[in-house]
Amino acid sequence: YVKKPFLVNEYGKPYLPTNFNLQFNVSHSGEWVVCAVDERPVGIDVELMRKTDMLEIAHRFFAAKEYDMLSNADKSIRKELFYDIWTLKESYIKALGKGLSIKLNSFSIILAGNTISYETQIQHEQCYFKQYYIDASYRLSVCSFSHSFPPDIIYLDINDVCNSLITHV
Repeated sequence: YVKKPFLVNEYGKPYLPTNFNLQFNVSHSGEWVVCAVDERPVGIDVELMRKTDMLEIAHRFFAAKEYDMLSNADKSIRKELFYDIWTLKESYIKALGKGLSIKLNSFSIILAGNTISYETQIQHEQCYFKQYYIDASYRLSVCSFSHSFPPDIIYLDINDVCNSLITHV
């Protein structure tokens, strides 16, 4: 087998050559770098929850339902809700492989209790969402065309990653 570099699609999403049955996506923010791997298309987003003008950003980039949900939310949970919606939206467009060519206000993330769903006019297979806790200051969301998610995430430090690469080369 000949080692080949990562390739990128027309929207800039990296992928492996077609002889690999592996999909992946990467995100980073603050002190975290995260990666999701699956046999089906997958997107991941992590965000450090910074102080920001959430309502202004939501007004510009969120769908009307999301903006209404955020603006009507109790102020004590508004920041967490904003970053939940943001990371779910980012993970969705990354799973589709088209990034920001899909306008963030062209679809809605629906949060109802512990259920995450979406509304869109884009035609594609059903996709699924999961959020993971990594740190009180961050939000992490994953979107996949597979409904199977691991119950927990695997934490690796840089030494684990380097050792894994050395033993598999």
